[in-house]
Amino acid sequence: MQSGRASNERSLHAYGRDQLQRLWRAIHRSEAPKCVLQVFDALLPVNAVPKGWDSFVSDDHSPYEFSLLLGGAEPEIRVLAEPLPPQDPTTRVTMAHVQACGRATAETLRREFGADLSRFDAVADLFLPKHGARGPFAVWFAASFDAQGSPSFKAYLNPQVHGPHEAPRLVEEMLHRLGFPGAWSTIVRAMPRGPHLDELRFVSLDLAAGHEARVKVYGFHRQGTLHDMVRVAGAVPNAAPELVESFCGMLSGGHGILSERAPASCLAFVGGHATPRTVTSYIPVRAFAGDDAEARVRLVRAMSALGIASAPVESALESLAPRALDAGSGLIAWAGLRTGQAPRVNVYLAPTALGDQVRHRSIAPGPDSDCPSVVIQHCEHAPITAHPLLQRIQRDPHNLRTLALLMLNVRRSITRDFARRLARVVAAVEEDGIRSLLVKQLNDELGDGDPTRLHKDLFERFIIGLMPWLPSPIPDEVLAPGEAFARVQDELYCERSPYEGLGAALIMEIYGKQFDLFVGDQFRRASDPLPPDVLEWLTLHEALEVEHVDEATVLARSIPAGRKSRLAARGARELADAAWAFLDGAYRVCYP
Repeated sequence: MQSGRASNERSLHAYGRDQLQRLWRAIHRSEAPKCVLQVFDALLPVNAVPKGWDSFVSDDHSPYEFSLLLGGAEPEIRVLAEPLPPQDPTTRVTMAHVQACGRATAETLRREFGADLSRFDAVADLFLPKHGARGPFAVWFAASFDAQGSPSFKAYLNPQVHGPHEAPRLVEEMLHRLGFPGAWSTIVRAMPRGPHLDELRFVSLDLAAGHEARVKVYGFHRQGTLHDMVRVAGAVPNAAPELVESFCGMLSGGHGILSERAPASCLAFVGGHATPRTVTSYIPVRAFAGDDAEARVRLVRAMSALGIASAPVESALESLAPRALDAGSGLIAWAGLRTGQAPRVNVYLAPTALGDQVRHRSIAPGPDSDCPSVVIQHCEHAPITAHPLLQRIQRDPHNLRTLALLMLNVRRSITRDFARRLARVVAAVEEDGIRSLLVKQLNDELGDGDPTRLHKDLFERFIIGLMPWLPSPIPDEVLAPGEAFARVQDELYCERSPYEGLGAALIMEIYGKQFDLFVGDQFRRASDPLPPDVLEWLTLHEALEVEHVDEATVLARSIPAGRKSRLAARGARELADAAWAFLDGAYRVCYP
């Protein structure tokens, strides 16, 4: 058992280096090769100090961690670290500092150890922007060592650098740039609950050249279950979902909602293929076991079921534990099962260099509980236009086929029944002031007293104008996203509390404005634009939705506080999630 911990920030490097040497001796029964220590020095320099920067790497904010990859011929020791600037008593570490340190560390790994940065350089502008970066980290680097000490490197990047809602957009563009155009469709099939529940928190790149270099995408499953873990694993051939369920169940101790700490899945893509090569299913063991002694028991049992020897874990714990295992929790931080190839187990060991208490901050807020907050969030901070489908439409050359398929699904899901749904909410809400504004919007939708101006009929003319770009006949699967979104709306507007329907209607207006303005711009990109009479519905809605959004914010503030506002907030959130899922489905239709 190791005694003590880093006595102050200045000794952090020496403490970590000593831990690495202890771990190497415990696993390989020899001194750590010189190259291993040189790599550690590059990842965590002698004078690096996390002054004012709470590193997200470890629960106690130590800017490094160790892990073991087990199940192969020899255990692999891994080190992950966050590049930090040298001690400067006059300044505190900022995002700009850690970005600069990350770029400098990347160059060091290229220059001194032969790391290949071609793919890192190709996407660095996405994840290391010059302005506006935020979040708990910028870039981390990991080194994996074989038994002789030869390193391979990986970079971790933060897709939430512009906020959680922007993460899917960045990940989709990264995959496109790196030659994986079909991978995003796989990801949204495997993680279909949207960016707030299947949260994209990390991506990683092997810093190596060649066909086998991996691109990895990590999703964290808020309010997730073992079913969610198994569904992700199902995206990978030969992933053995039954092993995933058994392994994760043993570590978490149950089969319900894993709410204490979100579990995670990682899909690894190689060679430009849309199908992942492997999946790794992670459980935060420290969140489900009462102490490290119980975590060890669960881990050993799970590894034994897989036929993987646990002796290296026992040796590692003996070398790193600063206390008795039953005296605290967090040393065994995570464990993961990699399937798709021969099963491997990853075990993540916290260094506890700065403390032995779990005091990790969350990187994303919980859901807002009142309707005005939800409306403001989706109006100002979480636009639907950030969805990867719309971003790809904007990025790619103009394609009327893609736009036509999208609008066909809009007809099925929204315009065909919108007036009927809104009328139900109008009839059921109790406040005349709210009803008055809703009636105005319903009147607009019904043509302001002129049956020839019904928006539904104008939209039909729009679709007829798009028919040359649609398949004939139209396969059922093309309309599947619209059918699914329609069912959600029917439930929210017509079967649930009218205030849930009201919340859904508010988000529909906000997203309607954002979507209509976006689509209008895309249709006008055509070298041969559609005739004005075909685009009449779109032109009309571009003007009306601006007015309706202003009314939506007034309506949100008019809902009585308390139960009605909470119901409206729930309806708004569910509609927003369903709209995102609708575009996920449309992405798969447009880019199969």
